[in-house]
Amino acid sequence: MKKDKNKEEVQEVLTLTSRILKILYVVIIVGIVFIVSVLLKEWKVFEFIFKIIKIISPVIIGLVIAWLLNPLVSSLSSKGMKRVYSTVIVYIVLISGILLILWTLVPIISNQINDLTKMIPTLVTDITNRINEILDRFANIEGLDIETIRTGVFTSIEEYGRNIVVSVPDAFVKIVTGLFSGLGQFVIGLLVGFYLLFNFDSASKHLFSFIPKKYYKEVKLLFKVINSKLHSFVKGTLFSSSILFLINAIGFAFAGLKAPVLFGLFCGITNIIPYIGPYIGGVPAIIVGFSQGTVTGILVLMIIVVSQLLEGNILHPLIMSKTLKLHPVTIIVSLLIFGSLFGIVGMVIATPLVSLLKNLIKYILMKFKLFDMENYDLASELEAK
Repeated sequence: MKKDKNKEEVQEVLTLTSRILKILYVVIIVGIVFIVSVLLKEWKVFEFIFKIIKIISPVIIGLVIAWLLNPLVSSLSSKGMKRVYSTVIVYIVLISGILLILWTLVPIISNQINDLTKMIPTLVTDITNRINEILDRFANIEGLDIETIRTGVFTSIEEYGRNIVVSVPDAFVKIVTGLFSGLGQFVIGLLVGFYLLFNFDSASKHLFSFIPKKYYKEVKLLFKVINSKLHSFVKGTLFSSSILFLINAIGFAFAGLKAPVLFGLFCGITNIIPYIGPYIGGVPAIIVGFSQGTVTGILVLMIIVVSQLLEGNILHPLIMSKTLKLHPVTIIVSLLIFGSLFGIVGMVIATPLVSLLKNLIKYILMKFKLFDMENYDLASELEAK
């Protein structure tokens, strides 16, 4: 009996220690990310890095394209097809798909933007009327100067509207310039990606040749684990966002919302940002929905809630389960840190970057036996994928 009791006590201590180590592990990851990010920003390292990234952006685009398409090309090559032919076929399908999407969506979105622009005066009038209704309810409260509040509110709205009108021409020029610049970089990136793709294996071998033989197998396996998880994450996110775009666009159209495809697309794009992205994407649709009428607003709200329930309870577990294995708190904290440092781009890259860092730290802890990492095995991590 005494031995059993001692075993139970030891087991409890081990369980508690394991939990403490897990919490400490999360704190270490978040702490390192935060400290390094703040220091790099303080030393203006990011400014230099961003300038370099801007210059070599076509190469980065090419690398990303090659990395994403490599499994498809490798799959075709494994069936006896020459790699160059596999690359050409995959590229033809990719470019055809992009052109088809642009040919289908651009005219629709362009028309819907025009409709939405024409709707702005009505939207402003509706918001003004609703503010007046709300303020009128408090008109009988003694000691509350409603007219002063009303004047202050509408003065602020007028100033905000005036600033928007003034900034529209500059913003339009910047958007058009940015689109043409981005298009040019993307085309160059496609060419770079094509070259990298049919030389992907040789480039990988050349990269791994710099690793000492002592660590070669472990490092290569670590990269396979990270690569596999990031691939799954990207594919899962793109698929999930595409499904959400379709659900929301169709739902908004049935609800009678103006510019349903535009708002559906915005919801799909913002879904790339974990947890908070869907709420960012849903707000504009809800505002416009309620401006069209209470029924439309409620229907739009219901569609967004239902689509998020589907994404959170069906799509996410089905597609993204066992992908990154990050705790929700870790993801949210990383979003806050990267969002404050790099804005929207930071929020998009936060999750995969923290996942990469997590695997590197796990490997270091295992390699140097800093903590009890006996249960961590690189091969099993890869098999779990």
